[in-house]
Amino acid sequence: FIFEVMECPDRYRVVCAQLQLTGDARLWWNAYWCMRPGEKAGCTWDMFKELVRDKYYPSYYWAEMERQFLALQQGTRTVDEYEREFTRLAAF
Repeated sequence: FIFEVMECPDRYRVVCAQLQLTGDARLWWNAYWCMRPGEKAGCTWDMFKELVRDKYYPSYYWAEMERQFLALQQGTRTVDEYEREFTRLAAF
């Protein structure tokens, strides 16, 4: 979202995002790219997002979010509570 607001070109998004990584995420990223030196310049924003998703949101997590989204019902929730949960799950 912030990149759209700042109108940041795709070619700078990966650099900006990787500079924000800390702890284990930074270690993972550095190790990942040390093993692929020729690919570093070719990493697109979409590739970066997919790599991070695959690393930190495994497929079983995505499947669970999809299951929750498809099973979502208002039930006894208020409309605001339902809308909040719908929006949270729809983000996946």
